[in-house]
Amino acid sequence: MRIKFIKWYNMLLTTIISMLGFGSCNNNDGSEDIPCEYGCPITEFKIGGTVTDTKGTPLEGIQVSVVMQPSPDVTDPPSLQTTTTLADGTFMTGKMDVTSLTEVSTKVKVKFDDIDGTANGGQFDSKTVSVAELKRKQTKNADGKWYQGEYEYSGDISLSPLSE
Repeated sequence: MRIKFIKWYNMLLTTIISMLGFGSCNNNDGSEDIPCEYGCPITEFKIGGTVTDTKGTPLEGIQVSVVMQPSPDVTDPPSLQTTTTLADGTFMTGKMDVTSLTEVSTKVKVKFDDIDGTANGGQFDSKTVSVAELKRKQTKNADGKWYQGEYEYSGDISLSPLSE
């Protein structure tokens, strides 16, 4: 009998809580009719550019890693995406997404590492650049709701020869 009562009580509570959740999703406050949405805002972005040495020669085989600095105490953040420069020194990441454009410009960094030794004409120092330092171009408009658009960041990066 007690188990039957507990099951009935749990079903009743589940139903009431579900109804309250859906009932709270309305706009009966006289404002425009904006549909309620669940989830997080999303901003999509790609990063591209050219990597050269200090003389302007394109560098092939440079590893380009996009990292997000989650908090100041994390010294080695995980990579969002990694790619390598082509023979003409160019690179382009795939599409990534974050919750806001502010998050891209304040937390996303791009790391450049020479991983092939002297195969590209020498060894070069690593370099890290904030996405805020790159040129930004909007490639898709926002929808006025959760989707905040798509952006492409680009820049020309020059790497110095490895310091001895």
